[in-house]
Amino acid sequence: SLMITAWIFLASIGIVLARYYKPVWSGSMCSEKVWFQLHRICMILVFCATTAGFVMIFVAIDGYSKEEGMSFLVGHPIIGIIVMILTVINPVMALFRPHPGTPRRPIFNWGHWFVGTAAHILAVVNVFFGVLLSLSDVPYYLVYILGAYVAWQIFVELLLELLSFFGRKL
Repeated sequence: SLMITAWIFLASIGIVLARYYKPVWSGSMCSEKVWFQLHRICMILVFCATTAGFVMIFVAIDGYSKEEGMSFLVGHPIIGIIVMILTVINPVMALFRPHPGTPRRPIFNWGHWFVGTAAHILAVVNVFFGVLLSLSDVPYYLVYILGAYVAWQIFVELLLELLSFFGRKL
């Protein structure tokens, strides 16, 4: 539940805020731009929920566990560890981000985007793997609900990308 909340819900909102609301949400909140504050809140919650879920999983199964059964599920713990590492790296990178307009800022922007996008994609795939695990004890129809939400997210992001592209053309 923590991983679904973190990666399907909160990360998706935080990413959309940073990618598409930056140019249109110019107001300030606590001396920072509103889009940035909301992005930061979402991503802090993603970090906390991912860390809590990661620790709870290791405590519940008493360490690292290899999944048996469907062959692709053996990757679940490995992908989970990679996601956790990326989840720690991205905010650490953000702590050391250069100021806007400095020569290293584009390098940070690309690195932050790459690490965050990789974590998001791997985490969403791993959430699907996780609900298929025998220990998850969730009904199979949850896969369809998650699939519908991911399809909706992709549709929204494509629509926002088209709107921002044609908005720049005008």
